[in-house]
Amino acid sequence: MSIDPNILDEWIHILNGSHGLLFAADNDKYGEYHVVETNPDFQEEEVSFSIDKYLWRIHDDNGDFLIENRKYGYMMAAQGDKKGSNHIVECYHQGKSISDISKLPDKWKWKIDQNGRKVVFTNVKYGNMLAADNDKISWAHIVECNPKSSSTTGKFEWSILKGGYSKHSWMEDLGGYIKSKSLCQLAIPGTHDSATHKISRSKIIAPEQDITTNLNIVLRSAETKWTDYLDPIGLVSRKIVKTVTESTIGQVVVNWSKAQENSIYTQLHDGIRYFDLRIVKQPSSDGDKLYICHGMYSLPVEEVLKEVKDFHNSNPKEIVILDFNHFYNMDNSAHVELLIMIDKYFGDCLAGGKSLSPKSTVKEFWEPKKETVKLPNNFGASSELTIENIHSIAVVYHHDAPSGDNIRKIHEKLWRKDQIDSPWPNVQNISDLKQGLEEELSPETRTELHVVQGVLTPNTETIAVGSAMNAVLDFNRLASDLGVAAFPKSLKALAKLVNPFVTKWIIEWVFDDSKDFNIVMVDFYDDKFVDTVILVNKETRSFYSS
Repeated sequence: MSIDPNILDEWIHILNGSHGLLFAADNDKYGEYHVVETNPDFQEEEVSFSIDKYLWRIHDDNGDFLIENRKYGYMMAAQGDKKGSNHIVECYHQGKSISDISKLPDKWKWKIDQNGRKVVFTNVKYGNMLAADNDKISWAHIVECNPKSSSTTGKFEWSILKGGYSKHSWMEDLGGYIKSKSLCQLAIPGTHDSATHKISRSKIIAPEQDITTNLNIVLRSAETKWTDYLDPIGLVSRKIVKTVTESTIGQVVVNWSKAQENSIYTQLHDGIRYFDLRIVKQPSSDGDKLYICHGMYSLPVEEVLKEVKDFHNSNPKEIVILDFNHFYNMDNSAHVELLIMIDKYFGDCLAGGKSLSPKSTVKEFWEPKKETVKLPNNFGASSELTIENIHSIAVVYHHDAPSGDNIRKIHEKLWRKDQIDSPWPNVQNISDLKQGLEEELSPETRTELHVVQGVLTPNTETIAVGSAMNAVLDFNRLASDLGVAAFPKSLKALAKLVNPFVTKWIIEWVFDDSKDFNIVMVDFYDDKFVDTVILVNKETRSFYSS
């Protein structure tokens, strides 16, 4: 028996020679035990390489092996659950330690024989593992062990695909690929106007922003402006435009201000690691408050910081970049308040100062930093405690330090605006976007972060025409049926048009040595975009060409 030691204790995928990708089923169960099956159509169905039930890890138990599913626990061959003479393979004991499982009977233990890409799994008690031809649950083939067969080919043959990961911990899971790379060399998925999910009709317009200017032009005279834009192409009449009520106009503002659907915590769990944040001070009778904004007020900044810290506490090896790049209605005292808030949540895990920068390697971010804190005791004296923390929260702050020694010390732990390059394309069509983005890509070694802004920028005409065309009927659906260009009525509709192109370009750039990229951000991200960016870090061009 032999196995490549490099695959031990790493998340992998296991592929059957005849019937597809191994997984532990969600709903096909015997009591609390989840049936193990294979998916014969995983390529066609584009099963995400980061879905936990498809991820496995092999542990060496003194010559025997334990096989762990990321979602449902350890794999075993059942004694009583059988198909004829074959024993069904199931998963159970999620969260149990390896030492606990190693004490269980032999049906939990496996022998593994690997010869190149070919792998044979043999249960210590019930024989060689196979994906059954005819024993199926719907489309999936049940995995069984045959105590009498010595076959090692076809349905008994397996192969191992390295580099599996879960999106919530993809940096740690892909550590073997990325730990020696600088942060500015990684491919990192990000979101544009990241914390705008709380924008709604109940919120008010925020001041001093580019999109606010465009919205105000539309709102000042909706009927006149929209008719002016639509008359030249003769698609609607003034009568149709008049049907756009004040209620509709209010929704227009929301449609073009909200750029994300999910909370920051959900985005982190979905694999997003770069966040584009715009801050505004909102005057209030009970005290000014700092909010995230984009056209409208979204949610308090402190809620964002708390969600990031909660995620960090569970996933300290996931490097998170918070880019505070626009400030509105912010005076010196507002910046002081924000910096104190940042230090409150991240003071013990900030990746700043002189020790860490965009050119630091992932391994350097992961090295715990020792810090000494003074603790008072009951007698008024003090004692010292040494603690270790992983400093993996990087805050980029696009503003000079306010006055005050203590505030400057906090500011010195943040990254400067010249440590990130984020060119704004400011274009309104796909071809101009691709040209603008590729002009900024470079094979040269970077020492700063670089952001690819995979977004179109709505101008006054985009907002006016799209909103008017969809005020009375769903023109985008009609346009799709007719095979003509659509008029997006929101940032979400615009992102639905743009994001597939950005995802396709990422794959093209993987094959072009002159196109090197770092962070890619979009509006209203989807799983395919996130997985495509993450998989670039494996540098598996064969994956993209398959």
